[in-house]
Amino acid sequence: MKKRPIVRLSYTKIILATLLFLVLSFPYMRSFHTINGVTFTIWKTSTGCYIMPYRYFGLSDPPKDYLKVANLAYLTIIVKDQNNLIVFHNRSDAGLKEWYSCIESMNYEEFMPAGYFYEDGHLKFRAEDYFKDCDSLAKKKEIYINSYPCMTVDVGPQRIYIAE
Repeated sequence: MKKRPIVRLSYTKIILATLLFLVLSFPYMRSFHTINGVTFTIWKTSTGCYIMPYRYFGLSDPPKDYLKVANLAYLTIIVKDQNNLIVFHNRSDAGLKEWYSCIESMNYEEFMPAGYFYEDGHLKFRAEDYFKDCDSLAKKKEIYINSYPCMTVDVGPQRIYIAE
């Protein structure tokens, strides 16, 4: 009677199960949205959410041009044209503590919520700035939203709203 190679069969099953999982779950891990000629990849991972102004299919961290935000972030991305990107953070410190931006191929500008700023790599809040900046920031955001196509991303439930 011939013995079966049990170990080899187990490794094969594990590899096939892993590949099947990756193939079936790929569409749910990321989504693609085109605004004003720029296609964005939104890829929610266990360590945060990557937002890239291009289609990205890789399984490792993107090599360039991305925003990485916390999984609680809520932001509005305005695309003036294919070379100009504006980001408004819509939520306070919950979504800002894990913010990282690495956009180099486009002109990129970001606006923090009123009263928030970074100092020495740490997120800080100044109440007097909140009351001073809140109205002007809201007006600036409204002007941009009414003038250019935009996408609002609520990372938590992964809801995306697009206004062209």
